[in-house]
Amino acid sequence: MPRVRRCDLEVAKAEAALRSARAFYYVAFEAAWEVAARGEEVSIDLRRDLKLATNNAVESSVRSRWDVRPCGRHLGV
Repeated sequence: MPRVRRCDLEVAKAEAALRSARAFYYVAFEAAWEVAARGEEVSIDLRRDLKLATNNAVESSVRSRWDVRPCGRHLGV
């Protein structure tokens, strides 16, 4: 597979991973926010989901950047 096409594929995979991580983060944040806005205590399960979603978003960002790093000169990154 030509290098540019491989880079397009890597960028697409990175974009999908980032969008997925972002969606997970916002779902977890919204669930915890709704509970907190009602004045209730945020459960351990919701706190766990927030931490998991946050860590996943950070790790996905770093992983995505490293995955497309070799493509930088082809993408202007």
